Amino acid sequence: MPEKSRDGYLKPGRDLPENARFLLQPVFVVPVEVFTTGMLARPQYRRMKAVVEAVSGMVELFPEKKLVIEHREPPEGEILPASVKAAAAARVAEEAAMGEGREGWKALLRSAHVMARGDETESTWRVWIVRGDSLEDSLTGRTIRAGVLLSMMLSEDMSSESISFEGGETE
Repeated sequence: MPEKSRDGYLKPGRDLPENARFLLQPVFVVPVEVFTTGMLARPQYRRMKAVVEAVSGMVELFPEKKLVIEHREPPEGEILPASVKAAAAARVAEEAAMGEGREGWKALLRSAHVMARGDETESTWRVWIVRGDSLEDSLTGRTIRAGVLLSMMLSEDMSSESISFEGGETE
């Protein structure tokens, strides 16, 4: 059974299949505000939500209104271990949002001011559907080979004891 500190799960893009095997990945949803300015673009203010994987610390950014948390019991499934804490998740989300939309040479002419609202961080589950030797993300529909997720969990950057991020250490 999933740990009690996590509430609900990220709402899938479509209905979850019946009698399927599921993998539950712990994630943090961090609200992020991004204000960008630049010489070649108008100032822009965006509210986003960062999904920070508690297994590897990887971040995905979504428009605020497109990401919904279902506040009910997630489906039964295998649970991945978490190794990133909420405070580190907020810092990682802020760093990821800083580089959003700053690709190419125009990045030199733009600046981004980012604020992660760490006090509003929600701890929840991301549901993966197991399909043979691949996994399908119920949120985005993206399919990856099972070995890719395993390599993220066992990467060189992770130690079995802790993950260090600038400004602090987790677990």
